[in-house]
Amino acid sequence: MGAAPSWAALEPTSQALVLCRHQQNVRTIAVTPGEGGCETLYTKGGVAEVVGRARNRDSCMGFLRNIQGNLQGAQWNCREVSQSSVTDLTSSQ
Repeated sequence: MGAAPSWAALEPTSQALVLCRHQQNVRTIAVTPGEGGCETLYTKGGVAEVVGRARNRDSCMGFLRNIQGNLQGAQWNCREVSQSSVTDLTSSQ
């Protein structure tokens, strides 16, 4: 039996997204398919940063849950988001 295929190869569209709010501040934590596995992205102040890379989704979800727990411990309200869309907030109305 050969090596197990990567998570990205098994579930190319799967991802997880957690949205956290505290007063007027919003942060997101996301797990996305990455090269050879997955990446965990943390967005703070509108800037996304890769905070973890792994070969399997469970490890990336571990990074996500750790950050989520830290935020909730600091009185942030977090929830999982099943669907999302990107809105350009820089354009004038």
